[in-house]
Amino acid sequence: MKKELQIVSEWFKNQIRGELVKKYHISTLLLKALSSVQHSKFNTPDEAKWNTIINSYYKAGALENAFRCLEEHNEYFDQVFSDIDFSTISEDNLENFLSLIDSYSEDFPNIAKALLDLYIQKEGIRSDLYKENDNLIDLLVSLLNIEKGVIYDGAAGTNSFLIEVYRRSKSKELKLYAQEVNPFTWSMGKIMFAINDLNDEIVTSVNSNTLMQPLIVENEIRKFDGIISDAPFGLKNWGEEFAHSDPYRRYKYGVPPKSSADWAFISHNITSLKETGRAVLIVPQGVLFRGAKEGKIREAVIEDDLIEAVIGLPSNILAETAVPVAVLVINKNKQESMRNRILIINAEERFERQRNKNVLLEEHVDEIVSTYQDKVENDGFSILATKEQVRENEYNLLPLKYFSKVEVETELGLFKFDKANYENVETLELGQFTSTQRGLNIVAKEENSESNIFLVNLSDVNDDEIIFESLKKVEISPKQEQDYLLQKGDILISSRGTKNTKIIVIPDTEKQLVFSSNFVRVRINNLNHWHPYYIKLFLDSPVGQFFIKASQTGSMVSVLSAKDIEKISVPIKTYIEQEKIANHFLEAQMQYQLELLALEQKKAALMLETYTDMGLNNSFRIQSGKTRSIINLIENVLYKNYELVILITENNLNLVKQAISSITEHLSATNLSNKLAVEDLKGIIRNEAISKEKVVIVVPSSEKNIEELEEALKRPDLNRKKMLIIHDKPHSYISSVRNFEYLELEKTLKELAVKLGDASYVPATTALYL
Repeated sequence: MKKELQIVSEWFKNQIRGELVKKYHISTLLLKALSSVQHSKFNTPDEAKWNTIINSYYKAGALENAFRCLEEHNEYFDQVFSDIDFSTISEDNLENFLSLIDSYSEDFPNIAKALLDLYIQKEGIRSDLYKENDNLIDLLVSLLNIEKGVIYDGAAGTNSFLIEVYRRSKSKELKLYAQEVNPFTWSMGKIMFAINDLNDEIVTSVNSNTLMQPLIVENEIRKFDGIISDAPFGLKNWGEEFAHSDPYRRYKYGVPPKSSADWAFISHNITSLKETGRAVLIVPQGVLFRGAKEGKIREAVIEDDLIEAVIGLPSNILAETAVPVAVLVINKNKQESMRNRILIINAEERFERQRNKNVLLEEHVDEIVSTYQDKVENDGFSILATKEQVRENEYNLLPLKYFSKVEVETELGLFKFDKANYENVETLELGQFTSTQRGLNIVAKEENSESNIFLVNLSDVNDDEIIFESLKKVEISPKQEQDYLLQKGDILISSRGTKNTKIIVIPDTEKQLVFSSNFVRVRINNLNHWHPYYIKLFLDSPVGQFFIKASQTGSMVSVLSAKDIEKISVPIKTYIEQEKIANHFLEAQMQYQLELLALEQKKAALMLETYTDMGLNNSFRIQSGKTRSIINLIENVLYKNYELVILITENNLNLVKQAISSITEHLSATNLSNKLAVEDLKGIIRNEAISKEKVVIVVPSSEKNIEELEEALKRPDLNRKKMLIIHDKPHSYISSVRNFEYLELEKTLKELAVKLGDASYVPATTALYL
């Protein structure tokens, strides 16, 4: 069928507006359908019969006459086909098009739905229609589950929900009301009704603004047994100024803000329900937690005991947005067991990833529907929250607020978190021993290359580290500098817009750093009591990630507030215990990175050997990246936990020096004499120097040099935990060096240097200072 769409689009190309192709296609299908149904509910005159059209000489005129006659003989079709004009289409293309329609079988409703879905999918976000996910339609219709009565959709679109409600009804004792503000969408919806043989005896479809022109009867708003709807999210300028004097008293719980009509649609639907009615509504999750005016409305609706269920659905489940959504079930006639209770279902992890969207499967729909119908509690999935619990959560209805056992995904995999067990751990809220602050809202015009202050933004952080090379300079006021300047040990937590929260500890650096509004800074009041890496490790853990995820809010973009961060409870440990935990992590992280570096070096050497085997080694000379392994080594080591690094090398001094010269932004080199003097080393390796600056010493490998190096390192007051010795080829005469942390560099460096053409080496000692 996709191929058919492409063919039809090509036939009509440059002859009618692109967005009208789908209407021409499905409207003509309707003519075939009306002629094929033996007992159609519509009056189809001879001029509109399919045989009349395909046997006519002038096809364009016959089609236009058919649509005009349909409108004249059926009030239902008034203004539906007014924008159709086949006169611009060539007779050859029209002949081919009608032959295609003639080939369609009797299953016209499903053909029309498939065609419409494919057109919307093809047009993507440019489409003037909206495609509901089939299983999402299934979910809402199953939750509504009404056999008889009057059903309403105030944001009907192409009537997918209402058509499915009627299709499932065994009794067919239903009256459907549809309201749609967009004229084109409204006309397409009426065509879809008609293809499903639903006429004005069953449906009433109105092209009007739901909030400004509600359906009324005898000067009162019309009431319904059931409402099913997916209203537009975050609609601005919706008519708030008129809502204060609304003649239908729809806003008795409060008038929503001008910036969002979400609660306006909910309030309209509540008022439009009979006293025994239920509404099943798709809403953005912001409806569940936003404060101010919306928070007061939500509180009043909860206190009036109108919300029967809240179902959190996966993000990225809708065709037109990745916004996290929920289903809100309003019930004016709750069963006794549900009085002052709300069934909260956490189905955010119930989906399958298909292409670039998350999709509800039939099994997920069945699980949600059966849980709703049975009103049962399941660990981590559903809970019957009392009104007291909702009050304790400040009327926030986000599902994660209510579960003690939930699944949490981290970079290590999926974990099941038991909140009840964690409550037995002795903890302290972050706000009790830290201060928090959201970052600067910097605009582009404030960027200034002459400034000495650098801005840390989300894009400048990778693998929980700042990429110093990417930082941009900004010009800020002295007051801003005082408030936002970062210090060693500060913790930055990404607060908006990222799926996985970024958490970094600010290292010791000479650069003056400030942070953007995409971060919240956590500053520990006393670094002698709390270790920043211990806090980071906790926040990265499944427990910390649960609290972060449970605190994130936002309809369009996830937001984590400073206030929410302050409420996160951290396990209490002594500082010695914290330091031990933090150091163990840092050492493991260092080892991992160095091993990864060694593997990268092996890969580089292997590739170069491969090129040599291919006979390519004389055909090229690498001009860039040839010192990358040394650069990576120095950068990986230097900006970690070590203050003194001694690199012992046999043949790689030239390579090392080239590497050093390429990172002069971080390092400045000072050449010492060729003869390594113990006094020189003692001058470098002294506590005073190490406490103020980080040092890399490159030592030519010889027995004499190693002996003198060992002598220089015998000082008892050296901080050995801050020292690392690296050797590219170990010698038996290295003895006391092994008392320090020691890493053997693979001979890959030497091999790499040779293969890259570095033939000359200068036997010199180089000291590098930061």
